Amino acid sequence: MKKSKFLLAFVAAVALFVGNSCQQSCNPGLVNIARSLRDTDNDGWYDTTTNQQVDLFITQVLTIGGGGIFGPGRSNIIVDDQILQGGNAPAGFGPNTPVATKRIGTTLLEGGDAPKIFVSKVKIFGGFITGSNDVQPLEVKWHNRDSTWTLNTNMGAITFRTRITRFADPNPNDATADTDGDGITEAEEALIGGDFNTRDIILAVAHTSDEFSLRPLAKEQLVEVFRLHGFNLRIIDNATSLPGITGGKIRNTTADTLFSILQGPSHATVATLRPSLIEPPFEQFTHLAVFQREMLPVDVAGNGRSSGIPGLDLVFKAALPIFGRDVWEFQAKLLMHEFGHNIGLCHPVSGGPPCAPLPVAERDNGTTVMGTPADDPNPLLNLANTLRRPLDYSPTQWTTINLVGARNSIR
Repeated sequence: MKKSKFLLAFVAAVALFVGNSCQQSCNPGLVNIARSLRDTDNDGWYDTTTNQQVDLFITQVLTIGGGGIFGPGRSNIIVDDQILQGGNAPAGFGPNTPVATKRIGTTLLEGGDAPKIFVSKVKIFGGFITGSNDVQPLEVKWHNRDSTWTLNTNMGAITFRTRITRFADPNPNDATADTDGDGITEAEEALIGGDFNTRDIILAVAHTSDEFSLRPLAKEQLVEVFRLHGFNLRIIDNATSLPGITGGKIRNTTADTLFSILQGPSHATVATLRPSLIEPPFEQFTHLAVFQREMLPVDVAGNGRSSGIPGLDLVFKAALPIFGRDVWEFQAKLLMHEFGHNIGLCHPVSGGPPCAPLPVAERDNGTTVMGTPADDPNPLLNLANTLRRPLDYSPTQWTTINLVGARNSIR
């Protein structure tokens, strides 16, 4: 790795020198190569159309016993936590719809001519989408080469295709630019393989015991609803990884005497856990959520707490007593509610700073997941509105999400 990084820096330096210094006496081919490898602002993206976007497609699935797979009434398809077909996914998914995308900048030089290998997790299954919790994903390896291949699996033969397109750095002289307004700079986008034109959100999810972990379907539902509104939510937990960020089971590495395996940390302690889970280059924009058995008394009664509006840290009650994590989409809705505060959203009825009042039609606890039982003094209304909250923000709330404000905010 060290040799690769040294080679990368050396080649970039040579490219910059040749590109800036050569005049007519230089070999034109060498000059062109040097210019194509230039990264003026050293943000991890080439200035010119040398960077790669690699898209993965599922073009055909021949199921055992026959039958198609695309279209209404067909199998559920989930790739890298994205529900592409089934559940509430919009119609239109087909063989020309990318199921996964990777972006590569100056790391193209690492490893020489060897292809870059990626791994995606694919689920294809029949029945209700809720069956996802019990489906083990198929790990599919693919790379940055235009190709088509078929995998034989226990459900049938799946044909994949990759496509490569090239793009330039939209701001070659500014590594701190944030073209899409997601609070992640271009240099940081290179670290996560992000997209300049899609708002990326990085959320690390941890738990104090395996029985409190985030359920697969809850994660997939959250990724889906954010995707449908133009956000690329990436949840890092025990099943999904990103170099530099760790999710999954945690243990007490703090001085918090209230922190036990079951009870979990107090909200104030979550910030002290960040260094063990999030490396410095990712610190300013990565959200951290912890699921545990109960909220501690020091955090006031309730099911969850965010660090502020906006903020970066969250702590949650993992499940409903007796009913568990899945009933009424408890985990997904609780996480989306408290995470809404982190990205600048308030309760629809009580509202208050820093949120502007919502349109009258949206000031209803039952029309957004941001609704709160605390605003319903009538116990019957409290229960009814809690159960009917959708896994969704209101139309106005989606337009007021503040990712830039969340960056480097309250912990």
